[in-house]
Amino acid sequence: MLLSIYENISGQEFLRRVSPTEELSLRAMIKQWAESQFDGYKVKLTFSEEGSHIPNGCGEYQAELRDTKRATGACWECEAFYLDVSEA
Repeated sequence: MLLSIYENISGQEFLRRVSPTEELSLRAMIKQWAESQFDGYKVKLTFSEEGSHIPNGCGEYQAELRDTKRATGACWECEAFYLDVSEA
């Protein structure tokens, strides 16, 4: 299983293998990734909730849990989100 976090604007992708003993909580993985990428800054995540202003797939970032490195359109779970970074 792989975690993919794709920035829709730049096309950059973060990809890492998920440990077999790791809990499959996509939002927790996204939070951990954001905090490690922006260490020392305050990170606010906005997810696509039912009835929210973010339609699925239309966020600044798209995170997926999937079986292959290649984006095939089939994934275990996906989440669109926005990331707001500010001084701590």
